Amino acid sequence: MLTRLGMTMVLLAACNSNGNGNGMPDLTGVTDDMDSTLVDIGLDPNNCGGTTQKVELAPLDMVITLDTSASMDFDLKWVSVESALEDFATDPRFNGLGVGLQYFPLRKQCELDAYQSLSVPIDALPGVGPAIVASLRQKKMAGGTPMTQALEGTLAATKDWLTAHPDHRSVVVLTTDGIPDDTCQVPTGGGLANSLDNVKSVVAAAKAGTPSIPTFVIGVGSELGALNDIAVAGGTTSAVLVDTASDIKAALLTALTNIRRTALQCEYDIPMGPDTDNGRVNITFKTGGSLTAFGNVGDLGGCSKAPLQGWYFNDPVTPTKIELCPMACDNVKGSSDGEINVVFGCKTVIL
Repeated sequence: MLTRLGMTMVLLAACNSNGNGNGMPDLTGVTDDMDSTLVDIGLDPNNCGGTTQKVELAPLDMVITLDTSASMDFDLKWVSVESALEDFATDPRFNGLGVGLQYFPLRKQCELDAYQSLSVPIDALPGVGPAIVASLRQKKMAGGTPMTQALEGTLAATKDWLTAHPDHRSVVVLTTDGIPDDTCQVPTGGGLANSLDNVKSVVAAAKAGTPSIPTFVIGVGSELGALNDIAVAGGTTSAVLVDTASDIKAALLTALTNIRRTALQCEYDIPMGPDTDNGRVNITFKTGGSLTAFGNVGDLGGCSKAPLQGWYFNDPVTPTKIELCPMACDNVKGSSDGEINVVFGCKTVIL
């Protein structure tokens, strides 16, 4: 089974302590080529074998919060954004990705409640693709930039979705050609006044909350440096700025593709049973016919010891997930045929 990254994760379960009755562990389900490659990297299949089980990365959802204010009608901004999003929603490479869509301003532009119902509810591609395309084609540009209200509502809707789907990971993608203006200084239905500081406060709270929801930012225009502040507050380092003098459509598609890749985290749920020995777990990465052993670096801070081949448990005492170091994760995500293997039963390689 392929994950959304085009890779599988295979768990090699720990051997039954009784083995196969003759003092040797049961290797049922482990192929000869896996035996030999494990030996090559120093993991003796006589001490770690068993059945295989495939698991997937957490499903990812992107909730695109899209500026449709009057200024988006200029410089081919809306035409290019609409075309890029239609291509994104119908590209088979993204099948399985969850996508939702919200606009701002809405007709009731200062009412927080209006933004808490997504214009296109989150669902997986390709099924939700036609609804996204139809919604985009009906949209007209008008009004101001009530970004605070839009993000308050969209993030609340996304949090509700994650509460109902706790196995998912969701991010918000703010796409805009401006910053909060003087609309909605006295919002109706509660919420904060529209301002850059309040936008930063809203996205920072969402990133710090449980579940954590990062906010990515795409700015359509070259003079939008203030959007970096929103991206930083939302936990995503910096905004992507698309210059209107460039090929806006191509740049937007690239930005969305990169956001999807960045948002996918190399964090794997593992069926750690009560009898599992945390000191006998190993990670291998197979790509292009070669197999590499990764090593346990203890925690995120230890990734400096082996940035390209490090991993750690989310909790060293009662782990439920295995996490790859950021640079190792980037390499894994960049591989079209990569396969992560979790091997139970051999003494852990410690780096």
